[in-house]
Amino acid sequence: MSPNYTPDIKHLTDTALVEKDTALRFSFLLSTLRRYMQNGGVELLSFELRNGTHNDDHCRMLFPPETVSTRTCRTILQSAAVRAALRRWNAVIETSSVPEGWSYLPSYRLDGFLAQLLKRGGAHDKFQGTGKEAKHMAAEFCEILFQERYEQVDVFVSGAAWSSWFKGIAWDTTVMIFDKTERMIWLLMVTDTD
Repeated sequence: MSPNYTPDIKHLTDTALVEKDTALRFSFLLSTLRRYMQNGGVELLSFELRNGTHNDDHCRMLFPPETVSTRTCRTILQSAAVRAALRRWNAVIETSSVPEGWSYLPSYRLDGFLAQLLKRGGAHDKFQGTGKEAKHMAAEFCEILFQERYEQVDVFVSGAAWSSWFKGIAWDTTVMIFDKTERMIWLLMVTDTD
């Protein structure tokens, strides 16, 4: 990866990445997770690369045909679009806390990861359904998000409290989902505290 990669992608995310409102905020999985994160929260943000603002080279930089870089995750979190979205909760991004390392999660396993997050529950309450029910909810969420285009999606996970929105306890989770076909980035944030 070239040393110029980060500044170029930083400029791209600040000028072309825009938040997109979506009805997915009201999906059953999210409302169920919110019920168990009583002292924290669950938010799903979505961003898209504006059509016509950049050429295909810029799009390949943000959504490469190979796996997205963990450096890209860090840059996305520091983008103007994410900063603006966080202002709704009076949250700021702690630049020193933005995680360097992210765990790559194959998109085929995202539903299992989300089901596990649901089963774990929050500080004071746990999901009362079966593992099969949790897995079914998570699979429906993935279906709505990116249909069955698993090979066109990259997923990264972090447990860092990279913003003041997080409570800084064991329940902090960020899932960043890159849909390379639709040029969308989904940011699922979960936190709770006792």
